[in-house]
Amino acid sequence: MIASAPAIPARPLKPSYDVIVVGAGSGGAAVTRRLVDAGAEVLLIEAGPAGIGIAEIDNPAQWVPLGRGAYDWGYDYAPAPRVNGRTIGIPRGKVLGGSSAINAMMWYRGHPRDYDAWENAGAKGWSFADCLPYFRRCEDWRDGASEWRGAGGPLRIERAAEMHPVAQALIDGAAELGIPVIDDPNGSDNEGAAPANFNIAGGRRWSAVQGY
Repeated sequence: MIASAPAIPARPLKPSYDVIVVGAGSGGAAVTRRLVDAGAEVLLIEAGPAGIGIAEIDNPAQWVPLGRGAYDWGYDYAPAPRVNGRTIGIPRGKVLGGSSAINAMMWYRGHPRDYDAWENAGAKGWSFADCLPYFRRCEDWRDGASEWRGAGGPLRIERAAEMHPVAQALIDGAAELGIPVIDDPNGSDNEGAAPANFNIAGGRRWSAVQGY
């Protein structure tokens, strides 16, 4: 049974707004917050429910069924011969917080060379060095600020309180194979085996709607 989201107090619509943001997902929530902080009057439109105080969203252990549940748009990839003609779902959140409210909560920036390749291909301003200050600005990393990580930002990021035995076995197995074991996959080097980073705060999902 899907729990009902708590009601959000209705506000009367204004005759006009400076900006209309369509979609309160991971991007829309951040854009709206920054615009409001800059003094803009913003109308945020979202097709899904509030997504706050819903047990299966808040509880990280219940994320798996969310991808085909009431808070998913239900998109699919077209069947393809390379996957034996299967139809594979594309989980996209239909809820305040968007996909950050139904995903696996894992926080990874990707490899710095990908960003540098985008800039080299013509996307000026998208090198890793250009993006790093914004990554740091949005983070509230459990181990505090550093050259690579941010603290005090809207998105809480933690490691698991206790390493699952399977996860520990995978890291130990990587070490036996000669794969580097690194402390932080969002640090100076992300090539290797490491404990995952999660958008979790105090054992609960910390989606874009909580952050922004």
